[in-house]
Amino acid sequence: MNGIYLDKPITYFHSSLRFFQEGEHHVERDCADDVLVLVFEGVLRFSEGSQEYEVGPGEYFIQRHGLHQSGQLPSDAPKYLYIHFFSEWGKELNTDSSHLLPRNGYFDVDELLPVMKKMDALSHAVVSNVERLAVFYQILSLLYAGKHPITIEERIAEYLASHYSEKITLEALAEHFHFSKNHVINIFKKKYQTTPYEYLINIRVKMAARFLEFGTDPVETIACDCGFGDYASLYKFFFRTYHMSPGAYRKAR
Repeated sequence: MNGIYLDKPITYFHSSLRFFQEGEHHVERDCADDVLVLVFEGVLRFSEGSQEYEVGPGEYFIQRHGLHQSGQLPSDAPKYLYIHFFSEWGKELNTDSSHLLPRNGYFDVDELLPVMKKMDALSHAVVSNVERLAVFYQILSLLYAGKHPITIEERIAEYLASHYSEKITLEALAEHFHFSKNHVINIFKKKYQTTPYEYLINIRVKMAARFLEFGTDPVETIACDCGFGDYASLYKFFFRTYHMSPGAYRKAR
């Protein structure tokens, strides 16, 4: 796994928030610095060497110094913080001295965004470089502490499982995770081979089956408690899965 060493000298240069226009391309350059990019909205697309990359909300990427970067494909109006710095690179060796931050990964937008905004404010303020460096180290520490988090797709799945009884729309899901609706569907379907909507329906049906088997509440109550809203909706999806009505399922158990 490639990344930067956190137990070796790191030199901070400058940072700023950056908001792309819709359809804007990443700049073409040979950058002498390492650049940490933290995207909190939209999708940033660029190539580094011959490799194409796409960085979405809640994802970070470290562009390596000395490599040619370009933007062959237009980005999807990303909003992100970039930080120019210089560090030593290496591979994780499973040793105590190898404190490596992987070159790309995930972060909690709600947790890190206030720190990112502080980093941007300090970068344009008349303050000592030590103050900027302290916040930069805070960002690196937070990324390192969560360097093996679950993926965005898994976070969406967890959210659906935790909020199955609530009214969940694709629009609300996209807003919560700072993605476009199409991107939510595409990344989720790529991992789970189904849409978030069908995944949610499957959870609701299985929960309804558990309540029917082990509970005594009326079927209409179970329909509402499982997020279906009414008996007709529960019946439609329940029959599709179990090939019998909710009432017949309860009697059979």
